[in-house]
Parts: sequence; structure tokens; C-alpha cells
Amino acid sequence: MRQSAIGTGRVRAIVLLALMLLLPACGKKGALTLRSYESPPSPADLSAMHREGDIMLSWSFPKGKEESIAGFRLSKTTAAGIVRIIPISAADRIFADTDFRVGERLDYALISVNARGISGAHSPAVSVVPLQPPPPPERLTAVVQGNAVILFWEVRTGSRYNVYKRYDKDGYGMTPLNPEPLKEGGLSDPLVLGKTAHYTVRGLAGTAIRDEGPPSVEATVNPEEIIPQPPKNVRWYAEPDRVVLSWDESPEPWVTGYRVYRRMDTQAFVLIGETQIPTCVDRGRVSSVRDYRVTAVGPAKEGPATDVRGVELHPD
Repeated sequence: MRQSAIGTGRVRAIVLLALMLLLPACGKKGALTLRSYESPPSPADLSAMHREGDIMLSWSFPKGKEESIAGFRLSKTTAAGIVRIIPISAADRIFADTDFRVGERLDYALISVNARGISGAHSPAVSVVPLQPPPPPERLTAVVQGNAVILFWEVRTGSRYNVYKRYDKDGYGMTPLNPEPLKEGGLSDPLVLGKTAHYTVRGLAGTAIRDEGPPSVEATVNPEEIIPQPPKNVRWYAEPDRVVLSWDESPEPWVTGYRVYRRMDTQAFVLIGETQIPTCVDRGRVSSVRDYRVTAVGPAKEGPATDVRGVELHPD
């Protein structure tokens, strides 16, 4: 009996080896390995979001396992029990379903499939009942205050809001700036110098799948277009050979410096100095009345001026 069992094992090994040698030459897709007959990993984190005319499904897949699959199959079941199987590329992690009705329940599940058609286990199912989303928010405005961009928009009763941001040449992503839907019509976002930022806001119903409506008009913040406030509390005192000017430091952290202009008699204002600190010394033993003008300079533009008139020097 023991010799018979050993003989049977050898026969099975020979048969398996023969299959491995013969099948690849018979037009089978890909090389035959024992791993190719294993069930592939299942997709995870299947979630749904309703935006305008799309139900956006997204999921994840284990990193480093992408080569083990040929694609995905999405199972969609309607409230009437109709099941549709939708093939999806292995590279995709998002799918937009446009074939649905507001108020109708849909159930989705996703499986991964390898090159030999072997499928893994279903992902956890996701059930959705899309609602009618609200209209786009109105009167979106962006204002720079200090080192922040303050956004405002008009609030509608019962609506929630998501704010989206993009930079030039980028598209709006699926993840809003706010971690939770907003009830109020405002949001503060850090100002980023050197990049033009675009914002839009979408209204949504308070459901687990967002039910987002169309986007508002864009609000754009270009740091090169922002203008600093005029310097405040400009002070001066005169000595026989100089005038010392000082003022409050600008509250805007993106101010790069200050410019000081001087006018004597009826002449035009002339730039006499640029400084990064809120003070300037105008030297000269001249017996005349002078006017001064001080401005702050932003990332690209100069702000409005604060004037000081009637400064008189009395040299020895």
C-alpha cells in the first residue's frame, strides 16, 4: 500500500508537469503558473457620491498587486432586481454611472478578475438612493485678509456646502477643502503666494452620498493682483540735516517692502528710497518745506499712499 501511494504521487507530478509544458503552446493567454489559478485580491473602500448627473463610484486596490488582475467587474442591481455587469479597466479607480433615476435605489458591488477570468470575492456592497441636488450657490466672493483667503457665498435654507480649489492648469478634484459639509456661507483658506487659486462651491443634500449640485461661478485669487493697504500712522521729526520718517508695520505678511517719495515746492513726487522696515531717513541740509508719500509693496503691485505734508527743515 505504501509503494502504491508513492507511485500514485509520482504519476500526479508527471501529469502536472506535462500540463505545464503543453498548455502554453496551445494558445492559452499568458504563462501557466499555479498563482494564475489563485483568486485575485478584492477591491476595497468602495464608495459612492452623487454629483449632478453622475453617481461617482471609487475604490482602492492593494498596492503591488496590480499585475495580478486584468480588470474589474461592477455589479449593479436596480430596485426591480435587474442586474447589470459592467467591465472596468484594471487601471481605473473611479467609475461614473449616468444611467439612474432620482429616488430609485441602486446596489453596487465590485470584484477583481485575473487574466484567466478567475474572480476574487465581492467588495462590500454599496446602496444608494440619489436625491435631487440643490442649485448652485450664488454670489461667491473671495477676499484676501492677511495671509488668508476668505470665501463668502449666499446660503440657502436646508443646504450644505462643499468648497473645491484648483490652481492654474489643474482640475477640481473630488475632495473638498472642508472635512465636513458646511452649514454657513463662508470658509477661510491659507493664501499661497506664487500660485493663482480658483474656487468653486457646490450645494448638497445632507446624505451619505453627498448629492452634490452644479458648481457655483469661480472666484479667483491671483497673488500678483492683491494690493496692500496704505501705511498707517506715518510720523516724522526733523533734525538740522535730516528728516526721519516712521510708520506702523503692515499687518499683511505678504508685503515685501515700502517706498518713500518726496516733493519739494511745486515739483512732482520723486522716489527717494525703498526699505523693508517701516522707517526711512531723508538726509539733506536744505531750508525748505517738503511733502512725503509712503506706500507698501505687495507681491507684484504697489498699494495706495499715505501723504505727509508740510515737513519743514531748519538747518544750523
